[in-house]
Amino acid sequence: MTAPLLTFDTETCGRYGMPVLLQYAVEDGPIMLENLWLQPIGHTLRLIEWMLEHTVVGFNLAFDWFQLCKLYTTFRLCPTDWVPVVT
Repeated sequence: MTAPLLTFDTETCGRYGMPVLLQYAVEDGPIMLENLWLQPIGHTLRLIEWMLEHTVVGFNLAFDWFQLCKLYTTFRLCPTDWVPVVT
């Protein structure tokens, strides 16, 4: 059995900044938009780990995977209940 298809895209703060938005969809499901800085870090870490269970398709994935790896390794250094930006 193959894993479900996942498409995703990251939006960064400038060309070299941290990812701020993540949009993704599984198969033909709804497009989900995650604001990565307005929710607990633990949620974002679990989301990235969940994404690894899928077959990923997309455009320019080298950039997007690099951004998720950068975000994941940075967020792993922080408490999981911390929200990076408090509104």
